[in-house]
Amino acid sequence: MVSLYKRILAYLAPHATLIFSAIVATAIFAVLDAAVYVLLIPFIETLFVSGGAAPASVDSGMARLLDATVYRWVDVGGDPLSAIGRLIVLILLVFAAKNLFHFLRVYLLARAEQGVNRDVRNSVYSHLVDLDLAFFGRVRTGQIVSRLTTEVEQLRTLVISELSSLVLAVFEFSVALVAMLLISWRLTTAAFVVIPAAMFFWGPLVKVLRRR
Repeated sequence: MVSLYKRILAYLAPHATLIFSAIVATAIFAVLDAAVYVLLIPFIETLFVSGGAAPASVDSGMARLLDATVYRWVDVGGDPLSAIGRLIVLILLVFAAKNLFHFLRVYLLARAEQGVNRDVRNSVYSHLVDLDLAFFGRVRTGQIVSRLTTEVEQLRTLVISELSSLVLAVFEFSVALVAMLLISWRLTTAAFVVIPAAMFFWGPLVKVLRRR
């Protein structure tokens, strides 16, 4: 089984540059995706602050991060309309950059997928050419065509598509966790304690309610 996985992963080696570039684009996409939601913090503060007063100072990692980045360009304590306008422009720019890296991610993965698909089919075809005629007498043509089309496509989906979805989920979870810890590590810790406990007690109750 291990040797089989090694043979499958060997088809990724010629496309390592594309895959690595796609991973980098995925990481940047995950960071920008979280940044869009983080920018809602100064936007809401500016929107609901009366008289252009400075927002309340909160000693947290997220507040220090915003002070070092967003608040250097946006004066939340100044003119509210000017601050909101700057924040809207910043959100649109981040959103556009996020979509750009999402396009790069999809494009690079598509090139890697099709390259792996081509290499696998070429390898299978080369192996078929070297087989003797007795093999083609035992095996139906439909089975051979199915292996060259459907099964190779399933292998591509498993090796590239599912793996990329897993990498994206890991990056998104990691960035979201870092953002939550920067906002409040106490609330984040409490959420990781309370939510699993609530699911542990609520799950059996939901099953009972569904049965009845």
